[in-house]
Amino acid sequence: KPALRRLEDCWYAYGTPWNGKEHYGTNGRVELSAICFLERGEENSIKKISDIEALPRIFSQIMIHDSTDLGKQMELVDRLFEKVPMYLLKCNMDVDAARVAYEGMN
Repeated sequence: KPALRRLEDCWYAYGTPWNGKEHYGTNGRVELSAICFLERGEENSIKKISDIEALPRIFSQIMIHDSTDLGKQMELVDRLFEKVPMYLLKCNMDVDAARVAYEGMN
């Protein structure tokens, strides 16, 4: 899972030691242009989702360490939603899902 950071008015994703079962990862930083949530689907499809649709998905991925910081974390999520579009990719195991994702977010 990447770590996200806001610097001035841009969002960045940073590599972390948690590379998942495939162990793909890099110690680097890239500007974040979108967030795409994945769901299994019969057909490959992608759509831009609203903040209301993205909120439960993003909160299931956030590490909240201290409830006293919850207000600050909510403020950061709000700023994230203002700057970074959110997508939902429903995909099957077909490699065409990558094309659908790329074309849908560009």
